[in-house]
Amino acid sequence: MVNRLKKYIDLKLILIIIIVQLILNLYDIFQRSFITKKGVLKLNYDIQGAEIFGKLAEFTGVILYMILVSIIVNFFIRKKTPLWIVTLFHLTVPITLPQFTWTIYHIPEIIKENSLKSLEFTDFYISRYVLNIKYYYTLYFLILGIIYLYFYLKKLQKNKIQTADLRAQLSDTKLKFLQSQIHPHFLFNTLNSIHSLVDIDASKSKNMIVNLSELLRNVLEKKNENLIEFQDELSILNKYISINKIRFSERLKFHIVIEDGLENILVPNMLIQPIIENAIKHGYNKEHIMLEVSIHIRIKFNMLFIRIENNGKKLSHKLSHLLKKGNGLSNIKDRLHTLYTDNHEFKMFNQNNKVITTIAVPIQLSISEIKKTINPF
Repeated sequence: MVNRLKKYIDLKLILIIIIVQLILNLYDIFQRSFITKKGVLKLNYDIQGAEIFGKLAEFTGVILYMILVSIIVNFFIRKKTPLWIVTLFHLTVPITLPQFTWTIYHIPEIIKENSLKSLEFTDFYISRYVLNIKYYYTLYFLILGIIYLYFYLKKLQKNKIQTADLRAQLSDTKLKFLQSQIHPHFLFNTLNSIHSLVDIDASKSKNMIVNLSELLRNVLEKKNENLIEFQDELSILNKYISINKIRFSERLKFHIVIEDGLENILVPNMLIQPIIENAIKHGYNKEHIMLEVSIHIRIKFNMLFIRIENNGKKLSHKLSHLLKKGNGLSNIKDRLHTLYTDNHEFKMFNQNNKVITTIAVPIQLSISEIKKTINPF
């Protein structure tokens, strides 16, 4: 029974009820402690002991009563009690609040006399009841309003947390789906490269298979991670570049310039590789039999800025049109949007006889680097 009751007791709400009742009583004492005389407030020190005890009894009675009401309100909310029952309850229950507080006030007499005679409904008792019922109803609904406001704000906060959790789960699911598209696409293209070399140069094809196995090991180790450290992304990229250097030999050159200190920055898994793959796939034609790819990575305006250039075949359409084709570029765009919403940059354009791709993402350090920064020794 006690354990079942505990889930309806909210200690923070109880503290709020105590504070509210304390403020109301302090105000009442302040009001009673001063009298108006010729327009000037003067302190009245003539406070009787019985009056002090009466205020303490009322203070205690109202708190206990409203704590019980808060438990019942919590029960109503959790059980989704019909509105008419809740309304009827709150309209009738305050009638008992005066009786409850007066009972606490008369506890010493009840104990001393060992009877409930002091609680009999005499004319004086009834007149006090009629006189004070309006006050107790007002007090009840004031604190009741605070109780409902508390539960409303608590539910609002809970809904926000649930919404954030659902969005995170949705984003994670979407990212995993997008990544599941990358891996087979990348693998098939690499296998096609090996296949094209088997009859031409068996030695090179064997080297490619060795590089591919090492590359796949790295990729599979990180396959469930949406964000990986830049040094891991660079390791995957370097192995991919090695495979393609074997395939295209002197017809493919890479220039890589990377700013120091970027190792522990988090980036989307396999972010750069699809762009290089796209450049190789679409860069070669009859007019462009030699392909040079430049990769520049640095921090710019508190963002990780990646710039990839190639001197291959120019873009025939704008990026917005290329994204509609559902290729690797749209996958990159979708992942960036899912991870960073609008706080990122992804552009692809022709400039000075080159195809340029720029990506900018917020700087985000890995946990290991954060710990190292906080505890440098």
